Amino acid sequence: MDAAVDAVVATLTRQQAVLDNAAVPYLASRSEHREGTVEITEEGIACTKAVCNYVYENYGRFPGTVDAMHLMWLMQAHHLDTDYYDRFFRAGAYGPTHAAHMAKWHPR
Repeated sequence: MDAAVDAVVATLTRQQAVLDNAAVPYLASRSEHREGTVEITEEGIACTKAVCNYVYENYGRFPGTVDAMHLMWLMQAHHLDTDYYDRFFRAGAYGPTHAAHMAKWHPR
């Protein structure tokens, strides 16, 4: 389990390095965005490893009580708040399907 947690943390730190050098979709400054993010700490990593190891040692698998391959039939429907994305994100944050949804499916 330690190796699994380390593998996930490695992908997160690589993603952050890519984000530091990439164009971002949101309009907030990098400093404003960073203020709202959760920092990965050694203490947090150790806690995550302890919980994952506990589950594995007590249930003999991970996740412990749910079959990892069990998929529920699920459908999610929502209306994207395009005004929110227009205000806080750069153009292109949502596609043409979302842009046309209200006019197409809910004409006034």
